[in-house]
Amino acid sequence: MPLRIKLLVLFFVAASAGAQSFAVLSGDAGPWPGLLGSIGLQPEAADSARLLIARPGAAADAGMAARVSSGTLLVLEGESPLAAG
Repeated sequence: MPLRIKLLVLFFVAASAGAQSFAVLSGDAGPWPGLLGSIGLQPEAADSARLLIARPGAAADAGMAARVSSGTLLVLEGESPLAAG
């Protein structure tokens, strides 16, 4: 699927969930700030962001399942221990 279509889908999913902010769960944010900023999302602290990006190697968080259940969007980039929770 072309990148433009993926971004468009991500925009509509984020908008429908009320996500206006994002956080990248890694020391290296990669291209995410540029990509998500281009669709109007603003960076925010991970504890209050509605869209979380887990890059490869992001540590598992015991509270992540509860956050996702309450409406936070979680995008897993590559393999992550977060996928097991």
